[in-house]
Amino acid sequence: MGRRQLKKLISKNEPVLEIGPLDKPFLERPDYDVYYSDIQSTDEIKSFYAHDADVKQERIVPIDYVVSDTYRESIPNQKFQTVFFSHMIEHTADIISHLLEISEILREGGYYLMFIPDKRFTFDYFRDTTGFRDAYDIYRNGIIGLERLKLDCVFNYDKCNIPNEYLAGNVLPDGHGFSLQQIIKIAKSDKNSYEDFHYWVFTYMSFLKFLVDLLRFGILPYTLELSCPPYFGGNEFCIALKKNTGVALDSSDAKNQISKISKTLAQLGKNKDLLEFVSRFDDIYIYAATTTADIIIKRLGLASCKCKGLLISPEFEKPQFDLPVYNPNEIAQIPAPGIIIGMTETSTIVVDELLKNTGFENVHIAKVDE
Repeated sequence: MGRRQLKKLISKNEPVLEIGPLDKPFLERPDYDVYYSDIQSTDEIKSFYAHDADVKQERIVPIDYVVSDTYRESIPNQKFQTVFFSHMIEHTADIISHLLEISEILREGGYYLMFIPDKRFTFDYFRDTTGFRDAYDIYRNGIIGLERLKLDCVFNYDKCNIPNEYLAGNVLPDGHGFSLQQIIKIAKSDKNSYEDFHYWVFTYMSFLKFLVDLLRFGILPYTLELSCPPYFGGNEFCIALKKNTGVALDSSDAKNQISKISKTLAQLGKNKDLLEFVSRFDDIYIYAATTTADIIIKRLGLASCKCKGLLISPEFEKPQFDLPVYNPNEIAQIPAPGIIIGMTETSTIVVDELLKNTGFENVHIAKVDE
C-alpha cells in the first residue's frame, strides 16, 4: 500500500535518482527518467555479489553515479525532482548529514522518498530505538560514536527473526554467532560499510519523533508530505519528505510541521491501550456501527488480522461489511474472545452490560469520538 502511494508522487517526466538499486530497482527505464547511484561501480557491485544466490547478476542495473564522498560532489551538475532510497538509511553512518546532502541535489519542492525497516518486524527486534541524541552526536563529533552502535547491532542480532520464540524463552539472540570478544573487535573496526551494520533502529512512531526533534533543532530542510505505517505482513514503513529550505529558517513553518506530526503521534499514542488489549487475545470481535468499526480496524493496523467479525444485537439489521457479522449469542461459546466496543458513551453502558450478561468478561471500550 505504501509503495503505491509513494509512486503517485513521482513524475514520469522529471529526473529521478534511485540510490542503491542493486538488482531490484523500484523505478525502471523507460517508465521513468531514472538515474542510479551507489558507493560502488557496476563492476564492483557484480564482483561483490558474485557468490550471493539472492542477487541476480543479470538484473544488476548499471550505476550512473558512484558516490565517493558527498552526493553534491559526486553529482555536481544535476538536480532531481525525486530521490528514492529503500532500506538503506539505517546503514548510513551520519544520518543528519545524509538528509542535508540529499536536499542539496533536490529541486525545491522535490521529494525524498524512503522505505525504512520497522525494527519490530526485523532482526533488530531486541534493539532499542535510536534517535536525535545519537544522530546529533555523530553529526557534530564524527563517526567515533559509531562504535557503540555497531556493538549494539552485532550483539543483539536476531538471526532467526522469530521474536515469539525468544519471548517464550526458547532461544536467545546469538550476535551473528560471534563470541563477545569477536563482537568487540568488530565494533572497534574502522570498517563502516553500509553492508555490515544497521546503525539506526526505528519504529514508525520513533522515526516521526526523530523528524520532530530535527525540526525543533532547526536542521531539517523538509516538510513531511506523507507517511505510511507497516502494512500487515510487511516490515517497512514509508516516508515522503518534501524539500522546503524555508522550514529550517522560519520558526512558524517549523511549528506548523511539528504540530502536524505531533497530531499523528498523539493518535498513535491513543492506540496504545487498544493494542495492548488486543495483544492478549487470539480472537477479537468489534461491537460497533460500520463506520466506527472501520475506524477501529484502521487503528489496529497489523493487529487487525485478529479481528474475526462484528457483533450486533439481534434486533439490528446486519450492516454491509467485509467481515462476518454475528449477534453476541452466536459466539458466546468461543473461549475467552476479546470484545472491543466502539460507541457513544450512553450506548456503551448498555452494550457493556448486555455483553457481560451474555458471559463476555474481556471487554475494551475504544473511544472513537475524540
